[in-house]
Amino acid sequence: WIQDVDASHAGPGNADRPQITNNTLLRNTATFTSKNAAGDPATPLNDTADVQYREPNLAVTKTASPDSAVQAGQDVTYTLNVTNSGRVASYDNTVVDTVPAGLLVNTAPLAQAGATFAPSETALQTGLGGTITWSHAQFAALRVIPVTATLSYTARINPSTGAGQTYVNTARVTG
Repeated sequence: WIQDVDASHAGPGNADRPQITNNTLLRNTATFTSKNAAGDPATPLNDTADVQYREPNLAVTKTASPDSAVQAGQDVTYTLNVTNSGRVASYDNTVVDTVPAGLLVNTAPLAQAGATFAPSETALQTGLGGTITWSHAQFAALRVIPVTATLSYTARINPSTGAGQTYVNTARVTG
């Protein structure tokens, strides 16, 4: 038995795996054949077991607090809620948050916890934008998501960006 095998998505490392869609009924049939004492075939015995293949159903929502009338230099807390509405847990999850230019991210607590940054931590600290990645290897909440995992960080609007700007800050989750 191999635990945590993705049987529904082709891709690197998955080429030899069956492509099974969510909620597919799988039937395993066993047949026992034998011969009687005279060497003649006995009546075969059959039995079946059915299982239904289930996948997690991941989604990520992001909120900002405050989310309006924010002043340059004011802290904004971004909270990411990763939810799983599927009937099975999701394993080895990764969340990637794309931070737009103009936000100065406080990366210190994220770096201390093991988050990674691209193109660099400095780019996020200085308002150039980039990505924050939370991996299941560093964040226990992402190892198994039966229902919800919550992540957060703080950023400020760069005073040199100017007032009246809208910042589109997106995130995605894979598991």
